[in-house]
Amino acid sequence: PTQAVNVYGATKRAMEELVSQLRYGISLRLSNMIGAPFVYQAGGEKFLQFLSSQLQRRSVIGLKRDEVRSFVYVEDVVRVVSLLIERYVRLMPEATEGLLRETVLNMGGPQPLSRLELAELFSRTQHVPLSVADDEEAAQQMKASSSTDTWVVHVLPSASPIDTRGLDWSTMVTLPLRSPRNIAMDSSATEAALGFTFTKLEDVLPLSLVPR
Repeated sequence: PTQAVNVYGATKRAMEELVSQLRYGISLRLSNMIGAPFVYQAGGEKFLQFLSSQLQRRSVIGLKRDEVRSFVYVEDVVRVVSLLIERYVRLMPEATEGLLRETVLNMGGPQPLSRLELAELFSRTQHVPLSVADDEEAAQQMKASSSTDTWVVHVLPSASPIDTRGLDWSTMVTLPLRSPRNIAMDSSATEAALGFTFTKLEDVLPLSLVPR
C-alpha cells in the first residue's frame, strides 16, 4: 500500500491503477538506480559518481541519514524488463498459464540504505576511512584534525514540508520537494516470480565505477 506525500507520488499511483486494468498490465516500482556512469550527455552525474568524485577529493559533504531507499543495480532492472518481455511478448499467448498474479512488482536491491549509509558502504569497498560528524561545523573541525586519507561527511537535516499556499507555481522548480522518509522495498515476490536474485550492493559498487 502507498501513502503519497506529494503530487508526484500520487500521479505514479494513479498510473499504476490504470495499468492494472490492462490485460497484461504490470507496473515496476523502483526508488533509486545505481550503475555505471551515464556517458551519453556532456554534463551531470549520478549520485554514485558524485560520491566517487567527492571521496577522491576527500571533500566534506552533507548526506541525509533518515531517507531510506532500496538502491538497485541498473542491470538488474534491465534483466527484470527482459524477463517480462520474454514472458508476455515473445511467449504469448502460449504461456498464458505463466501470467503473474501481481500487477505491481518491486525492483529494489536487497539492502535498504540511506544516502549516508550508502556512502559508508562505498567507503568500505574503496578501503577509505570515513568519519561522520553531526553537522557541517563539526565536520570541518574533524577534517582539520584527521589524516589526509580520511573522508569526512556530516549528517544533513531533512528538508521541512513546504507550505505551497499562495505561492507562484512557476517558481516551484527551485523549491525542495517534500520526499518520503522510507520507501524501502521488499522485492522477494519479484525474485520468486522471475527466478533470480537482486545483486548485493557491495558487489554492485565496484562494477558501477567503470564506464562500459
